[in-house]
Amino acid sequence: MIKRIALYLLVAIIFCPGIAAADDYIGVGIHPGIHHDVGNLDSYDSSIQNDPQNNYFLGISFKTNLSFVFARFGADTTFLINKGEVLENSNEIKYSKIQYVALPLFLGYNFKVLDVGNFYMGPGLAYFIARGHISTSTGLSEDINASGWAYGFIVGIEYKLSLKLDFYVEWQYFNGRSGPATRTDSTNNWENFYVDFTGYRFLFGIRYYLI
Repeated sequence: MIKRIALYLLVAIIFCPGIAAADDYIGVGIHPGIHHDVGNLDSYDSSIQNDPQNNYFLGISFKTNLSFVFARFGADTTFLINKGEVLENSNEIKYSKIQYVALPLFLGYNFKVLDVGNFYMGPGLAYFIARGHISTSTGLSEDINASGWAYGFIVGIEYKLSLKLDFYVEWQYFNGRSGPATRTDSTNNWENFYVDFTGYRFLFGIRYYLI
C-alpha cells in the first residue's frame, strides 16, 4: 500500500507541473527525533525475539513550497538510546549497536490549513551511512560500516507561531537495507549480516522561513 501511494504521488508531481505556481518560499528547520527498531534484527531472522534498538537523532531540514507542491531534504545523525538485544531463538547474534547518518529527500503535496499552517505528504528516498558493531554467540565482535538507499514516505504538519516561524511534526517511514556488512560466524570469512534501515521515525522541530 505504501509503495502504491508513493508511486501515485510521484507520478502526479512529475506530470502535473502546472500546480507549481507562485507563492514559493524556502524554510530551514532543526529538529530532534526518535527511530524505533534501528537495525530491524527480526528481518534478518524472523524467528528471533528481540528487544529492539532505539536511537534518537538531531537533524536539519530545508523545505521549499511551490503552491501545492513541496520539496523537503536534509540530514540527520543518530545517537544510541539502547542496543538491540536478542532474547530468544538466535544461534548467531546476541546484540547490535548501530548509528547512522541519513540524507532524506521527499517530494509531495502541500495543503494550507486555513491560516494556521500546512499539512504535507509525499514519497521520498534517503541514503543511509551506518556504523557500529554486533556481538555473536560464538564470541565474535564485528565492526559495521555500511551504506544503502531506502525508499519512504512522509506525513507532516506545520503550525504557524509567527509570520515566518513554524512548529512542525513529522512521521517518516523507510524501507531499505545495505549490502552484506559483516559476518556472524567465526568459522567462516564471508559476510552474511546486513543493516536493515526499515522503520518508523518521529520528529518535531522549529522551521524559519527565509523567503
